[in-house]
Amino acid sequence: MNDLSRRMAELARDLDGTRGTADTADQAVRAAVETIASCTGAGLTMLHRDGTLETVAATDDAVLKGDRLQYELGEGPCVQAIRDDAVVHSADLAADDRWPRWVEQVVPDLGARSMLAVRLWTRRDDIGALNLYSTEVGGFDHDERETALTLAAHTAVAIAASSDVDDLHAAMERRTRIGAAIGIVMERHGLTQPVAFEVLRRLSQEQNRKLHELAGEVVGGGRLTGD
Repeated sequence: MNDLSRRMAELARDLDGTRGTADTADQAVRAAVETIASCTGAGLTMLHRDGTLETVAATDDAVLKGDRLQYELGEGPCVQAIRDDAVVHSADLAADDRWPRWVEQVVPDLGARSMLAVRLWTRRDDIGALNLYSTEVGGFDHDERETALTLAAHTAVAIAASSDVDDLHAAMERRTRIGAAIGIVMERHGLTQPVAFEVLRRLSQEQNRKLHELAGEVVGGGRLTGD
C-alpha cells in the first residue's frame, strides 16, 4: 500500500460517522489540505432542507468568504456542483467566464486562482459540497481530482451517518427533558406519572408548542399556566 492509499484508509476510519456533523466536517476539510498538494484551503458546504447553503467547516477565513460570496451571488463552482454538475473544476479562475461576478471578487481579493468543487451525496440525499481552493493556476490535476472524489465519497457517507448520530442525540435529549419535566409536575401537583404527562401534552397542544420545548421551560424554572 502506497503512502496516499494508507492515508486515505486512515481517513476512512477517522470519518466513521460516530462523531457529530461539525467534527466530521472539520476532519474532512483538514484532510483535503493534508492529502491534496494543490489545495491551499478547503470548505464544506451543507445543503439544508429549505434549499439554503451554509459553510459548516472551513480551513481559513478566505475559504469562508469565497463560499459565502457564492451563496450571495447564486453562482460559483460550489453552487454549480450542488445544482447541476457533480464535479466542477476550474484550472484558471481568472480566465473562466462561467461565474463572472464571483470571479471578479475572489481572484483579486482572496487570491484564489483555481478551484475544485465536488458534490457530497448518498443514495438517499444530496448533502452539500466539498470546496477546494488553490492559490496556484493549474491546480487539481487528474490524480488530485481522483483523490478528491474518494475523499468526498467517504465524507458524504460519514456526514450522513453523523447526522443520524446528531438526530439520535437530540432525540435522547428531548426525551430526558420531557422526563425531568414530568417529574417536576408530579412533585409540584401530587400527580401520577401518566396524569403529569397528559397535563404537559394538553398544554403543548393548547399553546401550539412542541412538547420538548414546553418541558424545557418547566425544567428551566418556568411555571405552567395556572400554577
